[in-house]
This record gives sequence, C-alpha cells and structure tokens, in this order.
Amino acid sequence: MTGRRTTLVVVGLVLAFLAPMSTAYALWSRTASATVNVGVVSSTPTAPSAPELSCVSVSGTSISWTATGTTYNVYESADGTMWPPAALVQGTSATTYNRNPFPAGNNATRYYRVVAINSGGPSTPSNVVRISRNGASANYTCAVTP
Repeated sequence: MTGRRTTLVVVGLVLAFLAPMSTAYALWSRTASATVNVGVVSSTPTAPSAPELSCVSVSGTSISWTATGTTYNVYESADGTMWPPAALVQGTSATTYNRNPFPAGNNATRYYRVVAINSGGPSTPSNVVRISRNGASANYTCAVTP
C-alpha cells in the first residue's frame, strides 16, 4: 500500500501545484480577450492658415483680419516689398490694429501684413493692405493691394 499511497500523495501535490496556475490562466485568458480599440490621435499641432486682411474703413488707419490663430504679429513696410524681421506689434490676441499716430509726412504710405501664430507655429503672411495719408491733412485712404 505504500506505493499506492505515494502515488496518491504525488498526484495530490501535483494538483495542488497546478490548481493556482490553472486559475491564473483562466483569469488571464478572460482579460486577454477583452480588448479595447483606441484611435490614434496626432499630437503634432499644425500652423494656422494665413489671415485675410481688410480695411476697417477706406478713410481710416485701422485694419482687421480673420481670426485663424491664437496670437498675431503685425508687420509694417514703407514700400510693400521689404519687410522688417521684427514685428511692429507682436503677440497680440486682437484681430484689429489702428495705426495711430500714422507716420509723419505728406502723402506718407505704409503697407501692412499679419502672421497668425498658434502652438503649431506661424502661418504664412496675410495679404497686404496699404494706408496712405492724402496730403498734409489727416485724411487717409486704405486699400487691399492685389
């Protein structure tokens, strides 16, 4: 009877050893089959589109633009072709700008463009607006340039 008793003890020990493993496998196989599909979200923000510039009034020194970014840089040029590296107004959240006081001089003309900025970086520059002083008076003309 010792051989049979030894066999039963060994079988009992093997079952006692395998029982927790089979329970762990059963739990693992149930959780492994429960999958969740998660869509991929791009973490790279994109730069805004270029703002569209316009005159607030054709007889004033104010410009406005479409809201495309978080902040805006306003650039001023004396000839409309050479643009300074530094903005006249930097980091404004407004979507309008009034050039007051306007540069001195009869028939003074200035050109303006705007760059929108967000976490994706700067936009390409906007279209250009021209503001001119008409003679010595405080009479101005604002126009979108082609």
